[in-house]
Amino acid sequence: MRKAYQANAKLVITTSRRPTQRIREFCRDLQRVIPNSIRMNRGKLSMDGLRAKASELGADSVLIVEREKGGPGRITLMKSDTSGLWSHTSVLALSHIRTRREFESKGRGQKIGAIVAAPSLNSRGRDLVTEISDFLGLSVVESFSKLRCVIDAYPHNGEVEFVVRIYPEGKEVGPSFTIGYTCQKASRE
Repeated sequence: MRKAYQANAKLVITTSRRPTQRIREFCRDLQRVIPNSIRMNRGKLSMDGLRAKASELGADSVLIVEREKGGPGRITLMKSDTSGLWSHTSVLALSHIRTRREFESKGRGQKIGAIVAAPSLNSRGRDLVTEISDFLGLSVVESFSKLRCVIDAYPHNGEVEFVVRIYPEGKEVGPSFTIGYTCQKASRE
Protein backbone atom coordinates (compact mmCIF):
# COMPACT_ATOMS: atom_id res chain seq x y z
CA MET A 1 0.00 0.00 0.00
CA ARG A 2 1.44 3.34 -1.03
CA LYS A 3 1.66 6.10 1.55
CA ALA A 4 -0.09 9.38 0.68
CA TYR A 5 1.99 12.47 1.45
CA GLN A 6 0.67 15.94 2.11
CA ALA A 7 0.81 17.94 -1.10
CA ASN A 8 3.01 21.05 -1.19
CA ALA A 9 4.55 20.63 2.24
CA LYS A 10 7.20 23.22 2.99
CA LEU A 11 9.45 20.94 5.08
CA VAL A 12 10.34 17.26 4.76
CA ILE A 13 11.54 15.59 7.96
CA THR A 14 13.53 12.41 7.48
CA THR A 15 16.29 10.30 9.01
CA SER A 16 19.76 9.10 8.22
CA ARG A 17 19.95 5.82 6.34
CA ARG A 18 20.00 3.48 9.34
CA PRO A 19 17.74 5.08 11.96
CA THR A 20 17.07 3.66 15.39
CA GLN A 21 13.57 3.45 16.85
CA ARG A 22 14.33 6.55 18.97
CA ILE A 23 15.29 8.55 15.86
CA ARG A 24 12.05 7.51 14.14
CA GLU A 25 10.08 8.49 17.24
CA PHE A 26 11.83 11.89 17.43
CA CYS A 27 11.04 12.54 13.73
CA ARG A 28 7.36 11.67 14.33
CA ASP A 29 7.30 14.09 17.25
CA LEU A 30 8.83 16.88 15.18
CA GLN A 31 6.33 16.30 12.37
CA ARG A 32 3.43 16.48 14.82
CA VAL A 33 4.36 19.96 16.04
CA ILE A 34 6.08 21.70 13.08
CA PRO A 35 3.56 23.36 10.74
CA ASN A 36 3.62 22.51 7.01
CA SER A 37 5.84 19.48 7.51
CA ILE A 38 5.70 15.85 6.49
CA ARG A 39 7.74 12.91 7.65
CA MET A 40 9.22 10.67 5.02
CA ASN A 41 10.92 7.32 5.46
CA ARG A 42 14.26 7.66 3.72
CA GLY A 43 15.11 4.01 3.16
CA LYS A 44 18.03 3.69 0.76
CA LEU A 45 17.60 7.10 -0.89
CA SER A 46 20.85 8.89 -1.66
CA MET A 47 21.14 12.62 -0.96
CA ASP A 48 20.33 13.31 -4.63
CA GLY A 49 17.29 11.04 -4.41
CA LEU A 50 16.21 12.71 -1.20
CA ARG A 51 16.43 16.17 -2.78
CA ALA A 52 14.51 14.96 -5.85
CA LYS A 53 11.76 13.44 -3.69
CA ALA A 54 11.49 16.64 -1.61
CA SER A 55 11.17 18.71 -4.80
CA GLU A 56 8.54 16.29 -6.11
CA LEU A 57 6.56 16.83 -2.89
CA GLY A 58 6.81 20.61 -3.31
CA ALA A 59 9.09 21.10 -0.31
CA ASP A 60 11.80 23.74 -0.21
CA SER A 61 13.48 22.49 3.00
CA VAL A 62 14.69 19.16 4.35
CA LEU A 63 15.52 18.38 7.98
CA ILE A 64 17.57 15.18 8.45
CA VAL A 65 17.89 13.69 11.93
CA GLU A 66 21.17 11.82 11.94
CA ARG A 67 22.49 9.06 14.15
CA GLU A 68 25.34 9.48 16.60
CA LYS A 69 26.26 6.94 19.28
CA GLY A 70 23.05 5.00 18.60
CA GLY A 71 20.58 7.85 18.96
CA PRO A 72 19.63 11.21 17.49
CA GLY A 73 22.87 13.20 17.49
CA ARG A 74 22.74 15.79 14.71
CA ILE A 75 20.25 17.67 12.59
CA THR A 76 21.25 18.60 9.06
CA LEU A 77 19.29 21.44 7.47
CA MET A 78 19.04 21.69 3.66
CA LYS A 79 17.27 24.38 1.67
CA SER A 80 16.37 24.87 -1.99
CA ASP A 81 16.72 28.25 -3.67
CA THR A 82 14.39 29.68 -6.32
CA SER A 83 16.35 28.01 -9.15
CA GLY A 84 15.93 24.58 -7.55
CA LEU A 85 19.52 24.17 -6.36
CA TRP A 86 19.87 22.51 -2.96
CA SER A 87 22.47 23.41 -0.36
CA HIS A 88 23.27 22.41 3.19
CA THR A 89 22.71 25.35 5.51
CA SER A 90 23.75 23.96 8.91
CA VAL A 91 24.60 20.90 10.92
CA LEU A 92 23.36 21.24 14.51
CA ALA A 93 24.49 19.06 17.42
CA LEU A 94 21.63 17.56 19.47
CA SER A 95 21.62 16.50 23.11
CA HIS A 96 19.23 16.02 26.05
CA ILE A 97 16.45 14.68 23.82
CA ARG A 98 13.08 13.84 25.35
CA THR A 99 10.28 12.56 23.14
CA ARG A 100 6.57 13.17 23.67
CA ARG A 101 6.22 9.72 25.20
CA GLU A 102 8.47 10.82 28.08
CA PHE A 103 6.18 13.70 29.08
CA GLU A 104 3.18 13.36 31.38
CA SER A 105 0.88 15.52 29.24
CA LYS A 106 0.73 14.77 25.53
CA GLY A 107 -1.21 17.73 24.04
CA ARG A 108 -2.65 16.19 20.88
CA GLY A 109 -2.96 17.93 17.54
CA GLN A 110 -1.15 21.18 18.35
CA LYS A 111 1.14 22.83 15.80
CA ILE A 112 3.75 25.35 16.90
CA GLY A 113 2.78 28.99 16.44
CA ALA A 114 6.13 30.67 17.20
CA ILE A 115 9.41 30.45 19.06
CA VAL A 116 9.51 32.30 22.38
CA ALA A 117 13.07 33.53 22.93
CA ALA A 118 14.04 34.07 26.55
CA PRO A 119 15.45 37.57 27.20
CA SER A 120 18.44 35.95 28.92
CA LEU A 121 19.76 34.40 25.67
CA ASN A 122 23.09 35.84 24.59
CA SER A 123 23.73 37.01 21.01
CA ARG A 124 24.94 33.59 19.80
CA GLY A 125 21.81 31.98 21.27
CA ARG A 126 19.60 34.58 19.58
CA ASP A 127 21.39 33.92 16.26
CA LEU A 128 20.67 30.21 16.64
CA VAL A 129 17.00 30.86 17.44
CA THR A 130 16.76 33.18 14.42
CA GLU A 131 18.35 30.57 12.13
CA ILE A 132 15.94 27.86 13.28
CA SER A 133 12.89 30.14 13.11
CA ASP A 134 13.82 31.23 9.57
CA PHE A 135 14.28 27.60 8.53
CA LEU A 136 10.93 26.53 10.02
CA GLY A 137 9.10 29.67 8.90
CA LEU A 138 8.14 30.65 12.46
CA SER A 139 8.24 34.07 14.08
CA VAL A 140 10.31 34.83 17.20
CA VAL A 141 8.37 36.51 20.02
CA GLU A 142 9.23 37.66 23.55
CA SER A 143 6.16 36.15 25.22
CA PHE A 144 3.62 33.52 24.22
CA SER A 145 0.74 36.08 24.05
CA LYS A 146 -2.32 34.27 22.69
CA LEU A 147 -0.46 31.47 20.95
CA ARG A 148 -1.52 28.02 22.07
CA CYS A 149 1.59 25.97 21.22
CA VAL A 150 5.12 27.41 21.14
CA ILE A 151 8.77 26.42 21.32
CA ASP A 152 10.40 27.93 24.39
CA ALA A 153 14.08 28.70 23.78
CA TYR A 154 16.22 29.48 26.81
CA PRO A 155 19.85 29.13 27.95
CA HIS A 156 20.89 25.75 29.34
CA ASN A 157 24.50 25.02 30.41
CA GLY A 158 26.04 27.13 27.63
CA GLU A 159 23.62 25.84 25.01
CA VAL A 160 20.04 26.58 23.95
CA GLU A 161 17.24 24.33 25.21
CA PHE A 162 14.17 24.06 22.98
CA VAL A 163 10.97 22.76 24.62
CA VAL A 164 7.55 22.53 23.00
CA ARG A 165 4.93 23.82 25.45
CA ILE A 166 1.17 24.30 25.44
CA TYR A 167 -0.07 27.57 26.93
CA PRO A 168 -1.90 28.95 28.90
CA GLU A 169 -1.46 25.80 31.01
CA GLY A 170 2.33 25.99 30.58
CA LYS A 171 2.50 22.21 30.11
CA GLU A 172 5.50 20.71 28.40
CA VAL A 173 4.28 18.33 25.73
CA GLY A 174 7.51 17.52 23.92
CA PRO A 175 9.63 16.98 22.13
CA SER A 176 12.41 18.65 24.09
CA PHE A 177 16.01 18.92 22.91
CA THR A 178 19.16 20.98 23.32
CA ILE A 179 21.21 22.47 20.49
CA GLY A 180 24.65 23.83 21.29
CA TYR A 181 25.74 27.34 20.39
CA THR A 182 28.54 25.81 18.38
CA CYS A 183 26.38 24.99 15.41
CA GLN A 184 28.45 24.78 12.26
CA LYS A 185 27.74 25.71 8.72
CA ALA A 186 27.55 22.51 6.75
CA SER A 187 30.50 21.89 4.50
CA ARG A 188 29.77 18.39 3.29
CA GLU A 189 27.62 17.28 0.40
